[in-house]
Amino acid sequence: MKPIPSYRAVYLTPYLAFLHDIGAPVEGALRKARLPTLLDDGADIYLPQIPTVAFLKEMGRSQGVDEFHLRALSNLTAPDLGEAAAATILHSPTLKTSLANFSSLLHLEDTCLKFWMLPGKSSVKLCMLNECPLEQQGLQYEDWSEMQVMMSIVRAFAGSTWHPEEMALRSTLAPGRFASEHYPNTRFHTGQKAVWITLPRHFLSLPPMNRPPETAALQSSYDLNSSNEELSGDFSRSLKQILPAYMRDGYP
Repeated sequence: MKPIPSYRAVYLTPYLAFLHDIGAPVEGALRKARLPTLLDDGADIYLPQIPTVAFLKEMGRSQGVDEFHLRALSNLTAPDLGEAAAATILHSPTLKTSLANFSSLLHLEDTCLKFWMLPGKSSVKLCMLNECPLEQQGLQYEDWSEMQVMMSIVRAFAGSTWHPEEMALRSTLAPGRFASEHYPNTRFHTGQKAVWITLPRHFLSLPPMNRPPETAALQSSYDLNSSNEELSGDFSRSLKQILPAYMRDGYP
C-alpha cells in the first residue's frame, strides 16, 4: 500500500487561528473530517493531508469565506513555521543558504513536497511541487500554502512588504479579488506544472533582516538527521507517523 501523505501540524495553525477568530465551530468540523481535535500545542505532530484539505474546503464553504486559502495565510512569517524551521531559515547567512537549508528539511515538513530553484540571467524562480493527488479546488489550498511558505522565507530577507513580479499556481482556478488586492503588482499564472514565484537574482545574497538570538531550536522540535524513508516510507510507517496526533483524543 502507498504511504499516507502527511505534514507537520504547524501548517494548519494559521487556518485554525483564523477560524477561531471568526467564531467558527472548529472542533466539531475537525471531528467530522476525522482529524484530531487537540492540536493547540501540537505544532510538531503529523496530520494526514487529504482529510485536512477536505476540512479546509468545507470550512471555507460553510463559513462563507471566499479565498479562505489566502486570507488565513496572508500574514504568514518565518516564525510561524515552527521553532526548528524558523531557526534554520533565520540563522542562515544569506537567502540562498536559507532556501538550501529549508529544502533539506522538506521531508520533515511534508512527505510529498519538493523544492528547487531555476536561475535565470537576472531573476530566479523558486518552485514547489506537492505530489499528493488533489482536485482543482483542493489544489488551491495546497498551492497557496506552498506559495505563502516561500513568501515567508523570502520576506525574512527582502522585507515584509516585498511582492514578486510573477506567481504561478497548479490550479486552473483564477485567483480572486482578495489575491489581486493583496498582490496588486503581481502577474498570476494558472494551470502550471508547479507552484513558483520569481525574485531578482541578487536577492539570493541578502542577509536576514532580523537575526534572532542563538538558540538550540534546531534540535528541539525534531531530529534533522531523520531519513526520508523513516518518515514517509511505506503505509505502516506513515500510519505510525500520524497516530500520535490521534492518541491525544483517546483511543482512535
